[in-house]
Amino acid sequence: MSATHEGRQILDIVEYLGETEWRKGSTSTYVVKTHAGLSLRSQIEYPPSVCFRFVKEDVAVVAELIRCVEIYRGNLKWTMIGEGREDGRHSWVIAPQRLFDVEEQANRDDETAKQFLAKNDPGFGKQAYEDMAGLTAHMKSYFGMG
Repeated sequence: MSATHEGRQILDIVEYLGETEWRKGSTSTYVVKTHAGLSLRSQIEYPPSVCFRFVKEDVAVVAELIRCVEIYRGNLKWTMIGEGREDGRHSWVIAPQRLFDVEEQANRDDETAKQFLAKNDPGFGKQAYEDMAGLTAHMKSYFGMG
């Protein structure tokens, strides 16, 4: 029994391009310990995202990553957005564009964008996880990784 780590594949591509000091990827299932032992739990209704920060941020690498994500033509539009830090570097997020589009509305409801979409469009998470496989293949091809 093992969890599904869809986000890890994109993080491995990012790590190939530059060392990260922090990274986190979404999983559609995870292992939980219960009284009866280990079991798998699904969280597929929550759309995926991949977050990371480079040890040394290379502007050219970041620009290519952004371009790679932006030109992907799958079932969903994906984007890469950075949040600036005091040290001049960024924490980056790769996610379906719709996650960013509903952020303001979700905040009004005192929810995260993922919570908002899981509640209001639970099928979107599954659709996003399925499309993430296409994004991963596109990124591998774009960066010549097979």
